[in-house]
Amino acid sequence: MSGKIEVKSSTGIVSTGAYAINTIINNNLNETPSISSAQVTKAIKRINVMNELTKEQKEYLISIVNDAKTAEDEVAKQSCKNSFQSFMKGLGKTSEKVLSIFADLATVAAFFSIGIAMPR
Repeated sequence: MSGKIEVKSSTGIVSTGAYAINTIINNNLNETPSISSAQVTKAIKRINVMNELTKEQKEYLISIVNDAKTAEDEVAKQSCKNSFQSFMKGLGKTSEKVLSIFADLATVAAFFSIGIAMPR
């Protein structure tokens, strides 16, 4: 496995190599679910203990998650998703760690359209 992270432009696919799990952010969902306060609390706790993120990165990511919780219409939800995706693209190799903490939280993962696919 290489230590290189590849973000394939416009696809949302983040990969760490041939043997790694590919994490896919899928923009094609018709309706985005809502995130509960309990899920936001869990996500924030996990974000706060990540040593891979700077304080500023943690604060920004927490603001995106909080915005997602209060987004009521599809336009506001899509705006949150776009912010999340832009943030992830800027993280480089740390993006896999962040995606893994959200993938473990079903509602948060569904909101941000995160799915895990094993390579074939």
